[in-house]
Amino acid sequence: MKSHIAVMRYYVLILTLMLTMGPAVLFAAERLDLVPPQFLTAPIHAPEQIQDLISGRLTFAASKSPAQGGGGATGASTSTATFSLITQTDGVTTDAVNRLNSYQGETAIAKLPGLWVGGFNSIFPGQCSAALANCAPGATISTTTVSWTTSSVPIMGNSLGFDPSVAVDANGTIYYGYGVCSGSCQTANAIVATSTDGVSWTAHAVTAAQGGIFDDKYWVAADPNPARAGRAYLAWDRNKGNNQTLFVSRTQDSGNTWSSPVKINDGTSQSERVIYAMPAVDPTTGAVYVVWMDYAKKGLYVDKSTDGGATWGKDVVAASLSATFTDIGCNGGRSMASAPYIAVDSQGWVYVTYSDIKSTTGMDVYLVYSKDAGQHWQGPYQLNDVTKGHQYNPALSVVGNGQIHASWLDRRDDPQNCLTHAYSAYSSGVFAADGTPQFSANGRLTTASSNFDGNPNGPGDYTGIVAYPAGTSTAALPFFPTHLSSDTSAQTGQAGGYEAYVTEVQP
Repeated sequence: MKSHIAVMRYYVLILTLMLTMGPAVLFAAERLDLVPPQFLTAPIHAPEQIQDLISGRLTFAASKSPAQGGGGATGASTSTATFSLITQTDGVTTDAVNRLNSYQGETAIAKLPGLWVGGFNSIFPGQCSAALANCAPGATISTTTVSWTTSSVPIMGNSLGFDPSVAVDANGTIYYGYGVCSGSCQTANAIVATSTDGVSWTAHAVTAAQGGIFDDKYWVAADPNPARAGRAYLAWDRNKGNNQTLFVSRTQDSGNTWSSPVKINDGTSQSERVIYAMPAVDPTTGAVYVVWMDYAKKGLYVDKSTDGGATWGKDVVAASLSATFTDIGCNGGRSMASAPYIAVDSQGWVYVTYSDIKSTTGMDVYLVYSKDAGQHWQGPYQLNDVTKGHQYNPALSVVGNGQIHASWLDRRDDPQNCLTHAYSAYSSGVFAADGTPQFSANGRLTTASSNFDGNPNGPGDYTGIVAYPAGTSTAALPFFPTHLSSDTSAQTGQAGGYEAYVTEVQP
């Protein structure tokens, strides 16, 4: 195991040297054709490495083999979405958490009528234990988007909770998906907590802790149709030995009980490399879609169930990737990935947004979409309207028939490509004759930049957004992490906090 750790450190050292030698060398990291270090699986038996897994400090370059699978946008040329002069009015940026001396990141958000519900990591460095319960994921609620109330979800006697996600159904049930682990975190299992008010939570174990198994990267989605209220789905990846597989469990009774996990990815080898599973539900038909990243095949894949998650179809390539995990600097050593985000509109169109490095200008945000229930994919279309700086950790939400809201972290305003803002874009559902989506000009959501380099967790692996009807139009509430030198804690007056903010956007 020590030799394995040494190999890991060697790869990290090589990539660190590349980062100091300019973008041409940085992106050459993806051309090394290295076999990905198995930090997602073998380190289950190494406490120091599993902590690095959770915090995201390990970095690697993956094989350059193209995405393989049926159909999809593999090999499609990249297009830039058409940007119009649609005016985007940005609201007030609001601290939705304001917790003392802790890191908030990996934000997720959902909306009930009159209530916004957010989820976030909340980690107090050096204070994670079952007794202290200081590393329980947090929830935050608001009826106005301006004033927020926070709570913690149960970690069921464990010492750490992580990877939060949030969904709501038509009955008003709030689902909060996350993982828990104890001690050195050699194993982890999946939990969904439920609530009707976002303050009091009841935890339900979806999987049990098992030796040698680390369940990871959990995401929950609920069916929004009143005819199917009480149905929700949790997707995650399972790390065992030298292998990763994707599973989905479902509930039909508002989260009180969960089905046995069903494997959904088609790979049958003992060295699969799949992560970032995220489900979404067609609000009309109830079909369930899951997107994920295969970092060995370098592609984003989508699978579908038409019987409520009982059985699943064949994996389809939604997009090929030029890069997988990449250290883009200024994130505390944390590597960034495509982090796909999926949404389905009321006419059954499926949308996926993600980040990729397709040129020497940096990481960009892309969109692909399917008009035929996930069988064929169009795009990719670049959503950021500049060619400078890194854009990453995108989030996506749709309303009605294709009114798309997207947001992401963005470094375009820093010549050194380090300090980060949050940006967003909006489409009213208008597409050109060739299928190119029309988007607003990108709008900046933050008034001050963040430097994530001081925290080994950086901004985490993802951000959140929820879109909703607003009068005759729509609005959205992006939910994202910050590290602002101007952020002063209302509790102590201490400046420079890792917090989670929202900004309402109304086109």
